[in-house]
Amino acid sequence: MSPIELRQVALVAAMARLRSQKAAAEALNISQTAASRRLRALEDSLGVELFRRGWDGAELTHAGEALAREFTLILLALEETGAELFAGRSSAPALWASLKLRDLEAVRATVANGSVSGAAAALGKTQPEISRSIAQIDDHLGLPLFRRRRTGMEPLAAATRLARLSDELDALFDRALRNLQEMQNQIFGRVAVGLLPFSEQTYVMRVFAQLTTRYPRLRLIAMPGSYASLVEALRRGEIDCVIGVCRGDTAAPDLLEEPLFEETFVIIGNRNHPLAELSGALPPLIPRFAKTSWVIAPHGTPIRSYFERLFENSDIAPPAHSCEILSFSSAEQMLAESSSLGMLSYSCRALQALRPDLRALAIQLPQPTVQIGATRLARVDLNPAASEFIALFRAIVDEEARVCA
Repeated sequence: MSPIELRQVALVAAMARLRSQKAAAEALNISQTAASRRLRALEDSLGVELFRRGWDGAELTHAGEALAREFTLILLALEETGAELFAGRSSAPALWASLKLRDLEAVRATVANGSVSGAAAALGKTQPEISRSIAQIDDHLGLPLFRRRRTGMEPLAAATRLARLSDELDALFDRALRNLQEMQNQIFGRVAVGLLPFSEQTYVMRVFAQLTTRYPRLRLIAMPGSYASLVEALRRGEIDCVIGVCRGDTAAPDLLEEPLFEETFVIIGNRNHPLAELSGALPPLIPRFAKTSWVIAPHGTPIRSYFERLFENSDIAPPAHSCEILSFSSAEQMLAESSSLGMLSYSCRALQALRPDLRALAIQLPQPTVQIGATRLARVDLNPAASEFIALFRAIVDEEARVCA
C-alpha cells in the first residue's frame, strides 16, 4: 500500500495549482497548521522536498512537479468514481476527504475473496479490521457495499466500483514512487541564479543551455535585480547564488564570494564619437571627459564607484550630465544612438565581440580589472544542481580565457 494518503494528494495538487499553502488550505477547508503537518509528513515519508519558498509563493521542486502530475491523475480518478457512485444526486462527498487507502484495499480484498475472512487472510489483518474498514466507507459515503449471504459477502455495485478504483490508484501511486526512485541518481531540482547588471550575463545563458541539454529535468531560473534585492532573495532561499561583480571586503559576513573570472573597465563610445580616437594615460584627459555626457550605472554599484573615483583623484568634479541605466544592453544601445561615453566592464571575449557601431577608447585606466563571481550564503551548501551550474560556468570561462590568451 502506498505511504501517501489521499488528503496529502489533494493538498499537493492544490498547492501546485494555487502556488500557496495558505490558499490551498482555504480551498480544501483545512487549517494552515493541518496543511503544514500533512505536507511535512509526506516529505518526511518520501525523503524529498516537494515545495520551496519562491518569488511568488510555494514553488514546486522537480520531485514536487513529478508527483503533482500523478496526483492530478489520482484526483481525476477519484472524481470520475464519485460521479459514477453518486450519479443523479445533487451533492456528493469529496472522495479524497472521505476515503483512506487501507479501507479501499479492504474493500478490494473482500470483493476478490468473497468474504471478510478471506480478505483478512490475504492482507494479513484480522477480520475486525476488515469489517471496520468496510463500515468506515459505508458510513462516510452512505452507500451499501455488500450483501451478506450464507456463502460470504456479495459485492454490490459501489463495492465493485471502489475495488476498481483501488486498482487504478495502486497503479498511479506505483508509477509516482517509481519515478521518484529513478530520480535518486540524477541531478534534478532547480537552479535559480540572480543576475546583477553590468556583468557578463551571457555566460549564464550559455551554462543554462548546457544544463538543459545534459539534465532536461532541471528547472532553470534567471532573475535580474539589484544587489540589495538579490541578496535578500538569497537569504530567503529564493535563489541559489548571485552572479556579478564581487564586493570583496564590503560584502556582508554571511555571504561567500567565489571568483569566476575577470572583467575590465572600459570607456565605450559610438564608433564616430568625437573622442573615439583618444588614447593614452587618463589624467591629462580628465578635463575633456568632465565636459562629456556619460552613460553610467546607478549609485551603489561597483562600476559607478570606480567611475567616481577616477575624478576624485583630480581637482575636477565628476560630469554633471549623465544617464543612469541599469541594463547593460540598454546602455550599449544608448551609447550607439547618442554622443555620450560610457563606463562599462567587459570580459576578454565580450570586448573582442564588441558590436560594430561601438568602440573602446584606448585609455589606460588605473587598476581596471574587476572580479566577477558567484555570491552565496556562507553557511549553506549548494545543492547538486547549483554545484553543477558553478562547475560548468568555470569550464566555460576557463576555455575562453585560453582562447583569449
